[in-house]
Amino acid sequence: MDSFVPISKEAADKIRDMIFVEKRFAPGSRLPNETELMKELRISRTSLREAIKILIANKILYIKRGTGTFVCDFEDENESIFDEFYPAKSLQLVKNSFELRLILEPEMAAQSVFHITDSNVEYISRLEEDCSKKILNGENYADEDKKFHSAIAHISDNRIFEELMPYFYVSIANIEGTKNLSESEADFVIRELNKNAVIYHKKIVDCFRNRDCSGVRIAMETHIYNSLNIFNRLIAKKFKLSDL
Repeated sequence: MDSFVPISKEAADKIRDMIFVEKRFAPGSRLPNETELMKELRISRTSLREAIKILIANKILYIKRGTGTFVCDFEDENESIFDEFYPAKSLQLVKNSFELRLILEPEMAAQSVFHITDSNVEYISRLEEDCSKKILNGENYADEDKKFHSAIAHISDNRIFEELMPYFYVSIANIEGTKNLSESEADFVIRELNKNAVIYHKKIVDCFRNRDCSGVRIAMETHIYNSLNIFNRLIAKKFKLSDL
């Protein structure tokens, strides 16, 4: 027998999808008014207000009295966390972040297979294409990479995974700014990571399209392991250690 899901919880999930999956509302932006949301979600005012309360409790939305309901500014919060604990970007920090991802993200992706919809597949496929285009054009694709991995975390329907994503992003966002890398070393890292992303983002999307739980777990694990190994090799070289 299927468990009962309150209308307010369903509405809260739909609004979260608008923010994290569909990217309709950016951090700091204001949601449409109650009448518009009620009409789109086909729910009562009471259910909508309960949904908003759920999202406020989860620090996704906040209310400005007399102004409206706004999306929290996640990027500012994440930056303050890492400014406090990691004031100097380091090669070791990036490596540690990939190690954390290797432990958790393959299972997160595998869990997402059980929740993914056709529209989710098409969305992450578009994100994969955006990443590839940026890479082939020699552009920084960090934002597209964030969106790709974030969408998978959201699809997993596990709030803890979503909360952990900022820690994962240390390995994505800080590569070019990593301290103690020469220009040639930075070029090597970026070139190798680019090749890895083009190949394995596509494999991950294909596995999601085929609802292949084992396949997506292996593809994600290999994707992150390859990235980690790039940094292991670089650290070994810099400190004159044997290859890790």
